[in-house]
Amino acid sequence: MPQTSPIMWTTMLIMITIMIYQMNSTMKFEQEMKKKKKMKKENKISIKFKW
Repeated sequence: MPQTSPIMWTTMLIMITIMIYQMNSTMKFEQEMKKKKKMKKENKISIKFKW
């Protein structure tokens, strides 16, 4: 029975972690973009109030 090397396991774990992290970061990025769009609208309104 061939024994799986720990290096292979760590590599797999790292790959999976990176994939999950990338998915999370893209989701967060999309949310941030939505927030920024809202912020821009609010900023325009606040600028109108200031002047």
